[in-house]
Amino acid sequence: MSLPWVYTGKLSPGHHGHSYSSTNFMLLGLVLAAKSGAASWSDFDQSSPLPPAMKEQLKDVVFGVTGKPSDYTQLHGEDRTTYNGKSASDVIDVSDVSGVFAGWTASDLVAPVTSAAELVHGIYGSYSVAPQAAVEGVMVPKSNESFYGFGTFNLSHRTGVEMPKGTAYGHLGATYGFQSIVAHFPHYNFSLAIASNIETNFQSQPAAALCRAFNMARALLEKRPVPNCTYVDGSYYSGGCKCDDMPPSPPSGRGYKCDTLFGKKRCFPSHDSSTSYGDCEKTCS
Repeated sequence: MSLPWVYTGKLSPGHHGHSYSSTNFMLLGLVLAAKSGAASWSDFDQSSPLPPAMKEQLKDVVFGVTGKPSDYTQLHGEDRTTYNGKSASDVIDVSDVSGVFAGWTASDLVAPVTSAAELVHGIYGSYSVAPQAAVEGVMVPKSNESFYGFGTFNLSHRTGVEMPKGTAYGHLGATYGFQSIVAHFPHYNFSLAIASNIETNFQSQPAAALCRAFNMARALLEKRPVPNCTYVDGSYYSGGCKCDDMPPSPPSGRGYKCDTLFGKKRCFPSHDSSTSYGDCEKTCS
């Protein structure tokens, strides 16, 4: 708890600044471990608070309490940052570095991105983990008032779409050599999880992918052409998604092209094509 990024000192009375601290989450983890009867926090089954049905559904979700990534996954992670005390030209494969996985409460979670998305949707989309009142009243940041709630970021500026359609919340961050972002979009009621096994200073790759994936998904849902989107790189918190207005749907039966969404090819409306939806479906596989 004495690490500088965990405890940064007390804010003076009347001060309205923000100080990042994980202390409360560490204390919560110790309380949960004690209530479970575990001998130590590292023996605590961190998936135990999940509903039984969700635990059964997400059997491939593992919490990396301690150790090195290669203890949990064959996927190698690359640290390309300079803030960890090295030059940008130094690339470290963290797979066999002990201590990379050393978490608490919500420690490093290892899972396929599909399972991560299902877990996020269970929290924010179907309220299968916590009551709706707790999620919306405590966890989710208030729109345009705060960027951080209870373990939940306001990610709306990463969609490129004005609210309410572009409202998004979830979390993003890095474990040495890995980066990820998870987000829920309440207007459309779906969730996304994106992960990268490269860690950089600004951690922009997952957010840039989210910008593109969200707008492809909403185009599919609204049966409209995919808008042109770009990700504007910035600091860890300030990067954003910029999108053109989504064009109207082409005339019925015309204007579809094959594109890839979430690893699967699908037919999207397009003003640049005269191919019918049926003909597009025959070749889009």
